[in-house]
Parts: sequence; structure tokens; C-alpha cells
Amino acid sequence: MMFQICAKLNILKYRFKMTIKQLENTEDNKLGEKICGRTQKQLIANWVESHIKLLNLFNSVNTLFTSAIFIHYIVNSILLCTIAMFATFENLRNVIFDTKWYTTKKAVQKSMIIIMSQSIIPVEFVSGYFVSLSLDSFKKIIKLSYTIYNVLE
Repeated sequence: MMFQICAKLNILKYRFKMTIKQLENTEDNKLGEKICGRTQKQLIANWVESHIKLLNLFNSVNTLFTSAIFIHYIVNSILLCTIAMFATFENLRNVIFDTKWYTTKKAVQKSMIIIMSQSIIPVEFVSGYFVSLSLDSFKKIIKLSYTIYNVLE
């Protein structure tokens, strides 16, 4: 529906440009004042009527999809936070290794080794049991979103 509204808006812009050209043509032809005035009023009335219909369509679609778009926005925000969390977990091994672990007792060193060995296994959330929520999948989603955005313009 959003694509359709954008397309109709572009058509309306084109019609407005053509309306102005038609108005210029009617003025150049030196038609009678009444005919020229009626033509101008009719062209502008058609354009305004189309604009009002488009605004009504936008308002009805907006009321229908407001909650869905809001939920989509919230879910994407949560995904971004989750991806940021993954990026911080990946550095856990390096942080443990960079500490002065050799000054601690053997029991603490063994615990640190266990934590480091567990951090080798990547922590990965899965959406719908088949889509991995990773930085790579996020990058693909961002590229797809940008591509769709460019197509819309």
C-alpha cells in the first residue's frame, strides 16, 4: 500500500506539471475569458480532488498500519541491541586474556580457562529456527532496506 501511495503521489506531481502546461497553452491561445477561466478552474478542481482522495487514502492506510509499523520498529530496535550484545560477547576471550590472570590462584585460572573455552562457541540467537541473528544477516537486511529505499526514490 505504501508503494501504491508513493506511485500515486508521483502521478499526481506529474499531473500537476501537465496541468500548469495546459493552463499556459490555454492562455497562449487567446481564448475567450470565460472559456479560459472555466478550463483553468476545471483543471485545478480535478487536481485538488485527486489530492484530497490521495490524502484520504493515506490517512486510512496510516490508521490501519500504524500499530504494525510501530511493532516492526520496536522489533528492529531489539534486533540492533541484540547484535550489539553479540559484538561485545565476542571480545570476552580477549578481555580475559588481557588481564593479569597469571597472578591469580590456580582455581581462578582454571575458571578463566573454562570461561574462555566456552566463549569460543559463538552465542547465536535464531529467529524462527532458521534465520541467524548475526552481524552478517543484519548487514544483509540493511543493504536490502537501502536498495528498497533507492527504488522508492
